[in-house]
Amino acid sequence: MKRSQKKLLEEYDRFFENVVVLEMNKNVFETATSLRAAHSIKTPDALHLACAIYNQCDEFWTNDNHLTGISRKIRVRTLP
Repeated sequence: MKRSQKKLLEEYDRFFENVVVLEMNKNVFETATSLRAAHSIKTPDALHLACAIYNQCDEFWTNDNHLTGISRKIRVRTLP
C-alpha cells in the first residue's frame, strides 16, 4: 500500500475472495495443545494443523518439514 501497487492489491483482493475461514473452537485449541506438547512444535503451527484436522481437510500444505509425520489424521505435504 505504501508503494501504491494497485495491481498487487487487486491480486490480494481476488485471492481473499476465495478464502474459506475454518472454525477454531475449544476442540481445535485442545488438539493444538496436545500436538505442541507431543511434538515440540510452535503454537501457530500447532493451531494451523489442529484446525485443518478438526475441519477434516484432505491435506495440510507447509514449507516446514518439521510438521511431516506429526498426525495420522491428515496428510502433510511439504512444499519446496
